[in-house]
Amino acid sequence: MGSKDDSPSTTSLARWVRGRAPDGNPLRRATDRLETAVLAVLVITFLAAAPFVAQACGAAAREAAHQAQLAQEASLRQVPALVIKNASSAQATVSTLSTPKAQVRWRSPSGSTSTAR
Repeated sequence: MGSKDDSPSTTSLARWVRGRAPDGNPLRRATDRLETAVLAVLVITFLAAAPFVAQACGAAAREAAHQAQLAQEASLRQVPALVIKNASSAQATVSTLSTPKAQVRWRSPSGSTSTAR
């Protein structure tokens, strides 16, 4: 008649939630009620603080990225370049998507010479 297999299965999560319900059950221990109250306060605190923590982390990341940008900009130096070979007009008409490139040479502040397109 009433075997164990006939009853609906209860998951451990459902048992856990049911065990924390503030239903006024006289069999529930005072420590269980205290645990439930502390858990509720912690969840509410976490949910209330999460946007502020996320904003603080975002501000810290933005500041770190800004400092990295300033460091990169400080290391840039403009140097005069000499055009060695002009871009031909035939090269410009072949592909309208790319811009024609010229070959240039420049001397870096350290004294080395570089060549690129």
